[in-house]
Amino acid sequence: MNILSVRQCIDDIDLKLLHTLGKRMDIVRGIAQLKKVIRDPKREGELMKRWKALAKDEGFSPQCAEDILRAILKESKRIQRSQQ
Repeated sequence: MNILSVRQCIDDIDLKLLHTLGKRMDIVRGIAQLKKVIRDPKREGELMKRWKALAKDEGFSPQCAEDILRAILKESKRIQRSQQ
């Protein structure tokens, strides 16, 4: 493999990640109508614990996973507020 093909693999993965996040946000838009409160600390704690464990299992930083999840949750809450 040369650097261009490796970069193409990374670009393909990035596209899949963004597509998957878009699908997640579509679900978030729908769930906003079902929830009484936007923030659920218990659920967020469970997600954080699971994400950090999965990151460790996948061989990357649990802190990185936490940072990513915090960004996703922040955007999810922003979307939910706009739907209420």
